[in-house]
Amino acid sequence: MSNINTEIREMSHRETINDYNNYLNKRKSQIAEQKKQEFENSLRESNNRETASNSGLFGASTNPFETRLNKDVKKTLTMNERKRKMQIDMASMINDLNDEDFNRFEGTMIEFNLTK
Repeated sequence: MSNINTEIREMSHRETINDYNNYLNKRKSQIAEQKKQEFENSLRESNNRETASNSGLFGASTNPFETRLNKDVKKTLTMNERKRKMQIDMASMINDLNDEDFNRFEGTMIEFNLTK
C-alpha cells in the first residue's frame, strides 16, 4: 500500500562518518515526512468515503431505535399508559355515581364479565 522509498544507501568510502550521519538524519527525516503526508492523505480520503458499517456487531449500521423489539416495547408502553389513565378515570367516575347509576353500572359490568 505504501509507495514510499525507504532505502538508505551505504556509506561511501569518500565521505566522513560525520557526513554519513548527516545524510542518515536527513534521509530519515524525509522518510518520516513522506509517511506523515501519506497518513494525512489517507485520513482525508477515509473521511470522504461513505461505506456501510463493516462492524462485527449485528445491526450496527441500523438505527437502534427502529428495531422491531423497540417498536413493540413502545407500543406496549403506550397501551399501558392508556390503560393507567382509563383506570384513574374509571375510579373517579365510579366514586361520583349515585346509587341508581351505580346499580346500572354494576349490572353492565356483571353482564360484560359473563359474556367474555
